[in-house]
Amino acid sequence: MLVFQGRFAEAYPHSEAALAVANEMASDPAQAASTLAMLGEIDLHLGRYAKARHNAEAGLARVQGGGHRWHIGHVLLCLGTAAMAEGAYVEAQRHLQESLDQFRRSQTQASVIWAHAALASVALLQDESSVSQAHLLEALSLLSEHRSFITALFALPCVALLLAKRGQAERAAEVYALAERYPYVSNSRFWQDVVGKRVAAAAASLSAEVVAAAQERGRARNLWATVEELLGELEQMESESR
Repeated sequence: MLVFQGRFAEAYPHSEAALAVANEMASDPAQAASTLAMLGEIDLHLGRYAKARHNAEAGLARVQGGGHRWHIGHVLLCLGTAAMAEGAYVEAQRHLQESLDQFRRSQTQASVIWAHAALASVALLQDESSVSQAHLLEALSLLSEHRSFITALFALPCVALLLAKRGQAERAAEVYALAERYPYVSNSRFWQDVVGKRVAAAAASLSAEVVAAAQERGRARNLWATVEELLGELEQMESESR
């Protein structure tokens, strides 16, 4: 819960304590792997990307070769996002695609949304807009159906990044301001490094007044109404690109 509230530094010692308990349960490697993935996720939000990678790799070693599909997907998601933050985009794409495959097999739709959004971001960072658009369309379609709050907060910054890349700087600033209304995004070094800086760079071409107005509109938006609106816009983009 502390992680979801954006209280990352506070969450870390609790996850370390959970790992100590999980390590005592030697018969359940999946639990230890999941806790290592959570530690890696917290490291990610604190900007400790090398440490996030180390924890994810340790978690993967615990469950690799087993049948723990969701746990494998979880550690691969952490590993992929850490690689993305470090600029290792090809490696990130490989890990994230494997993560998506594992989540699909485990039939956990919220996690599938997460992986699609992450794949969309890494595609954008490689200037593969059409690939990114397809992943985000899938993510928002599932999100519209399942309404998973925390995955919505993962998907919205990715949409903002797509808008910034497409030259829609004002709209990107608006969508990112909605995401930043929640501490899970606003307190995250990862989101700032991967999306926030790029949205700000795109918005630098606009006047301060225009940016401030866009951010104010974004902060006032309804989360789920915005998801539906963005889904419609992505469907229109997809239709026009065919």
